[in-house]
Amino acid sequence: METFPISAKSKSMFIVYMVTNTCAFDAIALAYNDKNSYKRYINDCENLFLQFSKDLAIQELNKIIYRRRVDLLLMHFNKSEIYLKVQTINSECNATKIIQSYLKDEPSATECISCNKCGYITRPSPTIILPSNSDIKQLQTLLNVYTENRNSKCSTCGDIEISSRVLGEHIFIKTDFFTTPIQLQHIPKKLNTK
Repeated sequence: METFPISAKSKSMFIVYMVTNTCAFDAIALAYNDKNSYKRYINDCENLFLQFSKDLAIQELNKIIYRRRVDLLLMHFNKSEIYLKVQTINSECNATKIIQSYLKDEPSATECISCNKCGYITRPSPTIILPSNSDIKQLQTLLNVYTENRNSKCSTCGDIEISSRVLGEHIFIKTDFFTTPIQLQHIPKKLNTK
């Protein structure tokens, strides 16, 4: 557990924020350096969390960065007063909460559903959930199946609907549904996307 005191000026006083348990937040924020194409993607997007990720990766740590981190954390985590003018933000959570909270507008996949009678809708998904009996070594095949077109009966009108999924620039896969333990060396280093 790490604690970072951050001073922030309110209208009439300074408040010190003690930020704890930021591992999930920081881990996702540091993905900026993973790949040049991902850097370009983040550079062009307007998502506040991803812009913070970029600045965190390329700038020296300073009061402004720490203050932006507090502002982002306050969007989705509660603060509590521990002393007069001292607030704590406990950001303990898993990576899924960070993804669902901060990357709603940057989904891992978008499902596109078309029905002749009902029209066309899209459903963004912050994470990808693969079948529970999956083997991470077969990730490419699993993603191919995940993105295949599917025909089914429309639950609204009974006509045929066609659905497909388009992967986003980043994909976060919920691995807690896998029944066998996952080892890092079994995760494919490269994946082909459609």
